[in-house]
This record gives sequence, structure tokens and C-alpha cells, in this order.
Amino acid sequence: MPNKSRLKCYFGCANDGPLHHFPNPKSTKLEDIEKFSRWKAVLDKITQEKGNVYIYNHILLCNKHFLEGYQLPSRRLTKNAVPTLNLGRQTPPIIDQSMPSTSGLQLLEVQQIDQNIQPSTLTAIQVPR
Repeated sequence: MPNKSRLKCYFGCANDGPLHHFPNPKSTKLEDIEKFSRWKAVLDKITQEKGNVYIYNHILLCNKHFLEGYQLPSRRLTKNAVPTLNLGRQTPPIIDQSMPSTSGLQLLEVQQIDQNIQPSTLTAIQVPR
């Protein structure tokens, strides 16, 4: 049996609370498979690529990553629990480098032309320096 002191949360949290295993990816229940996929989505790409069996056997999450409503008095999680809090390893948004820089651009608001069109629209024009 693994030494309890060596077990830790995937996100590296210093926490004395319970650690939760991922749902079983080999389950025949559709709800368990979907739940596993939602949990897996919070992992970095390298960990995801290690495979579902690795994740199920080696990755643990602590209570800091679950809304209080998902936590039962028994310290277990509800069946619909999904990690949504303190997901510190999220990747930054990808920026399309092919798009022109917005430096030197000034945003001007275009007034509403017709009541059926969106209330206002933004457009960018080049401002000479």
C-alpha cells in the first residue's frame, strides 16, 4: 500500500484534507465516462497524454478544487462533482501571431444606425503618428 505521506494533490496543494481519485475511465456507465472527461480537462496536456489508466491510478485532487456543494460531511464528493476551483495549471490563451498589432489603432464607436442592428459596434482605424 502506498505511503499516505507521499500522496499529494496534482496541483501541489499543501492540504491535510482528503484526496480524491479520478472517476474510473473503464466504467460502462456513460455518466462516469463523461465525468472522467470533465475531470481530465483540468490536467495539463502532458499529463493527459499519459493516458486514462495512468490518470486513474496516479492523479489525485484535493477538496480545494471542488465547490463546497460537491463535498459531503463524510469528506467524500457527490456523484456529480467536477473540479472547477483553483486550477492553477491552466494554459494561457493562444494569441494568433498572424493578426496585425493593435498598437497605434484607435477604437471608435459607430453610432446605432438602425434599431434592428446591435446597439453599438466597434471598429478600428489607423491613426497617423
